[in-house]
Amino acid sequence: MSPAGPGDVFGEVALESADGARDRCRVSVTA
Repeated sequence: MSPAGPGDVFGEVALESADGARDRCRVSVTA
């Protein structure tokens, strides 16, 4: 495996943010 670069870290953060937004939307819809 190649060492994680700034692009990889940003990609992971973007994915986590997308998951968080999706969870918030799901909570809002079910609430």
